[in-house]
Amino acid sequence: MNIKSKLYFLIITFIAIVILLFFIYRHANKDIIYKPKISNEILINPFMGWAPDAKYKDYIQPHSLVYANLYWSDLEPSKGNYDFKNIEEKFNFNYWKSKNVKMIIRIILDYPNKENSMQIPKWLYDEIDGDGTWYDISYGKGFSPNYENKTLIYYHEKLIKALGERYNSSSEIAFIELGSIGHWGEWHTYEDDKIKLKFPDESSANEYVKPYLKYFPNKIMMMRRPFKIAKQNNFGLFNDMIGDKNSTDEFLSWVNNGYYNHLLKTDEPEMKDFWKSAPSGGEFAYGDQSINYFKKFSIESTIDQLKSLHTTFIGPNCPADKDNNIKDEIPLKDDIRNWLPGENIIKANIELDKNLEKGKYTIALGILDPSTQKASIKFGNDEEVLLNYFKIGSIKI
Repeated sequence: MNIKSKLYFLIITFIAIVILLFFIYRHANKDIIYKPKISNEILINPFMGWAPDAKYKDYIQPHSLVYANLYWSDLEPSKGNYDFKNIEEKFNFNYWKSKNVKMIIRIILDYPNKENSMQIPKWLYDEIDGDGTWYDISYGKGFSPNYENKTLIYYHEKLIKALGERYNSSSEIAFIELGSIGHWGEWHTYEDDKIKLKFPDESSANEYVKPYLKYFPNKIMMMRRPFKIAKQNNFGLFNDMIGDKNSTDEFLSWVNNGYYNHLLKTDEPEMKDFWKSAPSGGEFAYGDQSINYFKKFSIESTIDQLKSLHTTFIGPNCPADKDNNIKDEIPLKDDIRNWLPGENIIKANIELDKNLEKGKYTIALGILDPSTQKASIKFGNDEEVLLNYFKIGSIKI
């Protein structure tokens, strides 16, 4: 065999070896594709869905959240004495903890009502010398304090500090809605031709936000509409007029385009991507009348609104193997808070326990609640092999 023939033979042999090695490698690393079947079951996952009033129990609709309006008058009935025991009994903290149901809270200084009662403590009303306005309007009756009052701002920070010391590290509190300013804590006050309730300027208003940032560093905050301070701190938003198409369209315009805030006299930014990193909440408008949003003539509009809002929750107005034997657990480090609607791909190299016996094993995926270390998320698949663990494939060892 001459040199040229030997060279051809070596080249052909080398190519054959490369092809063979490639085939062996591809065969050894064969992709296994498993497509779970779609489930049509209603999914009850943590931190989303219905959020009914925490004061009551035994709701017909399953839920993983509850909602609580915390009146300052209840929280601090006498100066410096915070009545957490009463609040936690009123809103069934221990009961909801036993059910692994998380809580959304909002601090209220003014809640229009029939009785003409106020939601700031009497001792504080005396300290600010009644600085504010008693009103009787279409919303109801009550007292709207002067939010620019320095004494009010001072004691408000002390209140939020006390709340932060008790609840900032509590896994039972899911989200905090701000809260604090305006009727229902919604950051607006009533005005018409006859009455105009004083609203704070931007600097004073921000003094009510800063304590939350300082004393609740572990919690996700939400506001009623876009504000500069909300965007700067990646807050979520809540629309308390879900169902009312005109009001929701206005809210979406604020979110997508920004707006001029006539109360603060400021230009506020858009926050169109807020829902990608924070919750989108709210409640159905007009209380008991909200049943109208579920009727044949309105349900499609309601669903469209919820989709456009990327709604996380609504409240308080809301209608292993077969023997449970898990052989091995492998933690993944993917941050599900970054998952958006659509396709989400997780890549991971999984090293199995070398002592596993030969046989066929089911691979299942579960997402753990950090506070309980138990799988808590429901996937839209129909093969739930253990409670909140869903099949994603199988392997043979």
